[in-house]
Amino acid sequence: YGVLIPLLCHRAVLARNAAGRQAMTCVVLRPRVRCIGECQPTAAELQALHDEAHEACFIANSVTTEVRCEPRP
Repeated sequence: YGVLIPLLCHRAVLARNAAGRQAMTCVVLRPRVRCIGECQPTAAELQALHDEAHEACFIANSVTTEVRCEPRP
């Protein structure tokens, strides 16, 4: 696939952590993906690509905050 990711929209949730301190307890990444070319992936294929990238994500694997990826069409 020829894939462009032109925009990431982020959302963070602030709450008290287990120690009672104000912390970012959840980060939601909402990438908007645009595919170019004739070969267009299905929604399931795009989700599989996001899942694979999230599993290998250095930041998601380095922080204690929950990091979720919710791709947008």
